[in-house]
Amino acid sequence: MELSEQADVLDWGCGWGLLGIVAALTWPQARVTLVDINERACALAKANAERNGASHVEVICGDATELFTEQRFDAVICNPPISAGRSLMLAMMANVARVLRPQGAFWMVAHTRKGAKRLQRDLADLFDDVERVNMRGGYRVVNATGPLPLGGV
Repeated sequence: MELSEQADVLDWGCGWGLLGIVAALTWPQARVTLVDINERACALAKANAERNGASHVEVICGDATELFTEQRFDAVICNPPISAGRSLMLAMMANVARVLRPQGAFWMVAHTRKGAKRLQRDLADLFDDVERVNMRGGYRVVNATGPLPLGGV
């Protein structure tokens, strides 16, 4: 992923915190927020952030859709929980587009065999530009920029 040094970054569905912690360590001036609905995941993310010297990240436990109704971000990073089902993924991606600033970027890493190609195609309905930027070891890294107006999603 490529982030601005001063970016407001959201790791949506952070799990144990890998993507958000890497972002915080790579871009130490960025404001990085990690969010997950699972309390155990949030506890692990907090512990991992401290253990790895990224204690300046904010870890929030709860539903990102409800938590971020007004706040906007320069970037959202995510390894989406594809196994949760397609309808949840579509709703999640629509909400990701909603919380991004107009010039914002969505960075997704997902397992190719679990639906990453389909999700990449679906992103084209939500963003001006969608590009696979890397593919290795069965995973795709996708970047989507220019969130489209969603009309009430």
